[in-house]
Amino acid sequence: MSRVEQLADNIFVLSDLEPADRSRSWLPDDASGFEPFNKFVFLEGDRALLIETGPAAHQKSIEESLREIVKDRLIVILPTRSELESIGNMGAVIDNFPRVELLTTTRALPPLGLAHMRPDRRANVKAQRIVRGEKLAGVGFPTLETISPIIRILNTIWIFDRRTGVLFTSDFFSNELLPDPDTPTIRRDENGLTDASSVRRSILARFDWLARARTDALKNQWDALFGQIKPTAIAPSLGRVVFGEQAVETVIALNRRALFS
Repeated sequence: MSRVEQLADNIFVLSDLEPADRSRSWLPDDASGFEPFNKFVFLEGDRALLIETGPAAHQKSIEESLREIVKDRLIVILPTRSELESIGNMGAVIDNFPRVELLTTTRALPPLGLAHMRPDRRANVKAQRIVRGEKLAGVGFPTLETISPIIRILNTIWIFDRRTGVLFTSDFFSNELLPDPDTPTIRRDENGLTDASSVRRSILARFDWLARARTDALKNQWDALFGQIKPTAIAPSLGRVVFGEQAVETVIALNRRALFS
């Protein structure tokens, strides 16, 4: 099941829902419901930033949604990491849209080598590397900046929009699934939030090294980051998106307890 929800005037969430399946994804053993695989389109003038491209199984839905939203804008692809929910449709987007560029945080632009695309498109697509902490004004998105994640495995980035307060968090804050396909991907209140122990089980299913880690330094980094920025929305590439200052504050506090208590 695929759908598009609007997070802000210029930000769209493209979601494909899959039944919870521990063998397919980084989910705890007791996971149930439906997992949203999210892509985000950020519009700025004649440009559209595509954060994540989704797994290849969702190629048709992302192409249809992009055509409706992007129209004739230049598409700038920004995968947050070199995993399939980030780069699975990168080649398809490059092949099927006339104006596409690529941003990456990985050295030597390996995502181009990891994606299947027509040889003529591979030779002509413009690609450049950015570093964590870099602002994206130079590529046409003046309100966006990249942030080094507190918790990560691969060379991953978060992205913060200073104008709307949306924080795109890659594979973190991705704990909450949908109880049924009719539930919106975007959570707009605090009703039904789970407890810290359940959040911790979900986090450890992916970041298992945290169970043995010394986390004092990570806790200090967490407090420093969320002392500097106050997100109004949390937008992960997996799981529910959270919108609204109070709901976001609650979810950040819940994850802090799950990580460090």
